[in-house]
Amino acid sequence: MHLSLVIWATTIAQLPEEELKYIEARPKDVEDCANVIITFGDGTKANIIACDMVVGGSRNCVEVYTPSSVHMCNISPNDAMKVYHPSAEAAQGLYLTEKVETNAGWQDVFLEEIFMRGYVGELQDFIECAETGRKPQAGFEIGYESTKIIYAAYLSAAQGKRIDL
Repeated sequence: MHLSLVIWATTIAQLPEEELKYIEARPKDVEDCANVIITFGDGTKANIIACDMVVGGSRNCVEVYTPSSVHMCNISPNDAMKVYHPSAEAAQGLYLTEKVETNAGWQDVFLEEIFMRGYVGELQDFIECAETGRKPQAGFEIGYESTKIIYAAYLSAAQGKRIDL
């Protein structure tokens, strides 16, 4: 597996105050934008984008390109439902999704947000494991492998080159 990190930086710290007025959160000393490209041994490529603090909310997606297929997952914004309001006043008091600066214009609404973000399944699995003693659906191995990929992405960014795992 080859890993290349295209961008992994703190975006918020680099924006002038004028541009920050459109971003809802103010994280300190954290990565808020990443684009990791993974190339697997069979030629499959995965492009993972995770941007938490961008104008318009957040952007989290995974795209996988195999030699014979394409798989795209829009985690956030999720495009299951779109709404349009000509002004913020027209949508005053409506919650559409987290981290958007306005409800005006086109918005991607998270239907059943707590389910679609995975929180319910994650908590359900934890409770069932605690209750029955069974192993988690995503156990140590997937956590270990994911952590290796994340640290390889940091190394790729620091060295400015692809990292082989």
